[in-house]
Amino acid sequence: MQKPIKVRFNSARVAADPIPKADIAKGSPKAKTFLLREEDGGRYACGIWHCTPGTFYWTFGVDEFVYFVEGDASIRYDDGRTIRVRAGEAAHFPKGRCVWTIGKTVRKVFVIRS
Repeated sequence: MQKPIKVRFNSARVAADPIPKADIAKGSPKAKTFLLREEDGGRYACGIWHCTPGTFYWTFGVDEFVYFVEGDASIRYDDGRTIRVRAGEAAHFPKGRCVWTIGKTVRKVFVIRS
């Protein structure tokens, strides 16, 4: 049986998690991640993610649930589906390729599961 884990959002030790340069379309977004738990070879993971403003391509390999603690972003999928998420809002991102445009630094909690 696994031990419960907790972390304070504002003091979690996020570490650099660079967005590949080839995927950056505008600006110089800098991403950081704190992985709270990962299981089944990455089929399940949860943690905290921060990213500064910019525009970049991203492919969700699995569905992801998020809660934005700070910031705002517009996410547009290749098929035209678009969602805007702001601080205080939760969202679900289905698998697929998209473009993130971050206007104000994002700090979010995430859960992925395949």
